[in-house]
Amino acid sequence: MRDAALERIRLRRRARAPQRLTRAVAALLAMALVVAACSSNDDSDAASPTSTTSTTSSPTSPTSTVEERTASFRGVTADTIKIGFVDVDFERLRTELGIDVGSPDTGRILEALIADLNDRGGINGRLVEVVIELFLPANVAMADEICLRLIEDEAVFAVLGGFGGPGAEEGNGCITGPGETILVGGQITDERLAQATAPWISPDMDVSRRGSAFVTALVASGELDDLGPVSIHAVLPDQDETADTIRDALVDAGADVALRTTGLAGSDQVASVTETELMLEQARIEGVESIIVVGTSPTVTDTIFGAGDFTVIVPNTEEVANLDHATFGEGDRLIGGGSIATLDDPELAACVDLATAAVGADAIPDDASDGDLSFWTSTLRACRNVTLFEAVATEAGTDLTNESFRAALATVDLPPLPVYEFASLGADKADARDTLSVLEWDADLDDFVELAGPFDVAE
Repeated sequence: MRDAALERIRLRRRARAPQRLTRAVAALLAMALVVAACSSNDDSDAASPTSTTSTTSSPTSPTSTVEERTASFRGVTADTIKIGFVDVDFERLRTELGIDVGSPDTGRILEALIADLNDRGGINGRLVEVVIELFLPANVAMADEICLRLIEDEAVFAVLGGFGGPGAEEGNGCITGPGETILVGGQITDERLAQATAPWISPDMDVSRRGSAFVTALVASGELDDLGPVSIHAVLPDQDETADTIRDALVDAGADVALRTTGLAGSDQVASVTETELMLEQARIEGVESIIVVGTSPTVTDTIFGAGDFTVIVPNTEEVANLDHATFGEGDRLIGGGSIATLDDPELAACVDLATAAVGADAIPDDASDGDLSFWTSTLRACRNVTLFEAVATEAGTDLTNESFRAALATVDLPPLPVYEFASLGADKADARDTLSVLEWDADLDDFVELAGPFDVAE
């Protein structure tokens, strides 16, 4: 059955027409991946993914002997575990397309993290080998090619990182579905999990949980009491489910939800402005003081700020773009849910030290505008995924298989993840992040600052 499913992936890949994206679209896709972590794409050599393999030797752990370990599963021997790591090829975006969003050198950063893991004895005495694959966003054929190579040619036990961007995200389904291979990373949804035949976990929060988690943080912060009557606006119908979840959670918390609306204008900016202005007028009639915007739309956000008489709330600050274009008037306020990275976080500081030593540059430049490349996104992405995989695979024991890994989800006691102080997994919980702060936009700093938190928003 697995072979037949993989053959369908191969046929799908051959049937793909060459994909051509504008540089603007490619830049948006890459930037979206940076905030959450292209020109012409086809199956030619020019668009082939980048692949490297790294193995670091280290003494075996004193807590586990060679006799206790066997070649328990695909990609697992008595002495090693082979994993794949998939990330955006930021270097090719920069050098070939002129799209500079930072975050290069995933390879060296990841190799440093794996070397550190192996220096600490590996996972239950097994050393970790890693095959690194880099892809261009939205290139579906490239995602299929990488999936097949990792699963069939490299026969990895698990894949870390995962694909992102429209179309390319199908590669995650290839890994966890027909590939029957564990994935740590990628954007999890209930629908995608239902189609997975292998365990799929992520250090980040499931989008379906983010809305109610933000309300939990609002209540804990005390900010909910000061919002007054609230309107909830979904930018697109796709966000209706999340908006309804937020509405229900607010009502349960005792908030006054005076209005609930949905945008239908889509990408038509003129229509979007008109639609938003009508929504604002209706909000004034209903006595609304705060508007929760669900989804990403600089046009909608700018229009609301231009009105100047509402507190704007975004459940996920990582989705907000182009705030420097918003018109902030006196008294305008923007709050949202997110997390602030600080080197006071020991897990983050340790990762930054390893990354800085690996790339020979500061992983967090003092001034990102001075032309120095930032390794920040690559560091966070790699460190969270490696930490999560290490914790669950260790809990799974020496008889490491898909099923022992799945069983470990119910019993593992996760350590803090970088920036995510609170994290947990469970038999029915695949998204680890339970950490959320209430942030406020500081127009003078041109950035979010922490208003309250962090809070443990686990259900």
